[in-house]
Amino acid sequence: AGVEGVIAGEILSRFALDDLLGDAAAERHLAGDFEVCDLARPHLHLVQAIPADLFLRGQPGARAAYELLDQLAALCASVSRGLVLEAPAGLLAPLAKGARADSFSALGGWLAALRAVAHSAGRRIDLASPIGRSPGVLLRTLEALVELDDAGPGGPLPRVFLDRVELRALLVSDPAARGVVERLMSIGALIVTWSRDEERFAAPGCRRRGREQGALACGGTVALNLARVARRAGPWREDLALEHLALLVEESVETLAGLARFQRDHRAARSGEARGRVAYALTPVGLREALRTLGDGELRPQQGARLLGFLSEAARRFSADRGLSVTLTPFFGERAARRFARLDQRGNAPSQQLLFGEIRARDAESSEAYSHGFTLGGVEHASGRAAAELLATVPVGCWTSGEDRAGQLRDTEHPLLVAWERFDSLRVQRREGTSSAPGLGEASATLFQ
Repeated sequence: AGVEGVIAGEILSRFALDDLLGDAAAERHLAGDFEVCDLARPHLHLVQAIPADLFLRGQPGARAAYELLDQLAALCASVSRGLVLEAPAGLLAPLAKGARADSFSALGGWLAALRAVAHSAGRRIDLASPIGRSPGVLLRTLEALVELDDAGPGGPLPRVFLDRVELRALLVSDPAARGVVERLMSIGALIVTWSRDEERFAAPGCRRRGREQGALACGGTVALNLARVARRAGPWREDLALEHLALLVEESVETLAGLARFQRDHRAARSGEARGRVAYALTPVGLREALRTLGDGELRPQQGARLLGFLSEAARRFSADRGLSVTLTPFFGERAARRFARLDQRGNAPSQQLLFGEIRARDAESSEAYSHGFTLGGVEHASGRAAAELLATVPVGCWTSGEDRAGQLRDTEHPLLVAWERFDSLRVQRREGTSSAPGLGEASATLFQ
């Protein structure tokens, strides 16, 4: 951001702390118990998910895809993080059939233009479920992204959020696609999602209900410092940690309700936005560190499943009382992860010094930031078993790749893809075998009375 943007952000942040957030929420935010994400732009939604069909006039073609770029550029001004274009197969199919020009295919050239629009706006523009009726359009889209990555830097690549069913269909229809999928997983450009019948993943912080057709937005997110909650509770005190979490979630949802009122009152500040349903989200930060604390140094995925399930249920109940839709998301916590770790390492958070001093010191030395999202990290992900157990209570989510995901599978030809396939099979088995994590119902009944 330029100097003007930095100064404007600082002024808006101070306004939000002094006038938008209540005294208690501002204190929580400053102390690092939670963080209201993107507080420097409180009037903007974080992300918008927009079905490509909303932009189409008449028959789709290559020209329609390029005309869309101007509309997306205008929409970038209404969000602080980015846009997700849903189901763009109708736009991409004509480009996928186009001839190659110079070093790019027609589809690759359009993706390069899309990346340039996003980069110039300082936002992301991603794609979700671009498969259409044929896996061929999807494969050519993924190949064009690899082509674009090979061309060198020019801003972040557009990401593709791909449902697990669509990925399975692609791999069955063309086994040669495994190499392309592996490549995009390795650079974070392909994120595999899963959904349930009544709602599906649409974008970070956005879930699309049933036959819902319009634009969606994630209006705001609060990042929760789980590492601090666990240290306040102490080893083997999951019950106390859940009590602390219930209070933290309730205060976070109340903060989001205030943010929602502010955004409704200042709708004119989001010029050109696509109107639609607005939801909000909570994101876990420090899950790995919290589990290590509660387990006295041992990571227990089933305990993590209980925490995530509890957070989802608490968010649902507290938000319903306030007329909001608040869900759990693994996105938006990367900045809070660095800030929380820095504050806690300075000793701003209570800790169990005698019981847990060595592990806390190891955390401080091993990383500059807490974990964020739905990941435990480490080689325990190699079999997919730990991640599948952890995410058994997450009905709508995503699998993000990384070195820790491949683990001991690095010697295989496609380690990240193999790790995902193992995880996916195990997650489905566990999801079908249980409707909630062990002990979750009892804890919820006690704390939400």
